[in-house]
Amino acid sequence: MLLAALAASGCAPEPAAPHTPAPTSTPLFASDEEALAAAEEAYAAYQEVSDRILADGGSSPERLLDVATEKQYEYEKPGFDEARSRNFHSTGASTFDTMSIREREISVGTEPP
Repeated sequence: MLLAALAASGCAPEPAAPHTPAPTSTPLFASDEEALAAAEEAYAAYQEVSDRILADGGSSPERLLDVATEKQYEYEKPGFDEARSRNFHSTGASTFDTMSIREREISVGTEPP
């Protein structure tokens, strides 16, 4: 019995070596300022499309997919549907006055700017 147990333990596979992520080759943005400018532009585009959908009474909410993820669209769609069902229309435009980077992550193999 002892011999069978020792033989079986010798056949067990070696534990897998831990995975080490490969360093990224090129950062998406050259600086935090460039990343912030891109975020401001993207958010302004999102607000503009959202405002147009609401000004149109919630019609054609799929326009949001041009500037947002599917997940965000699915989150926002019920509000657009309600605006349409209640015949609500908005006026004016959404704005923001300040945007800042609250958190950033540096991938393995990259140096901070």
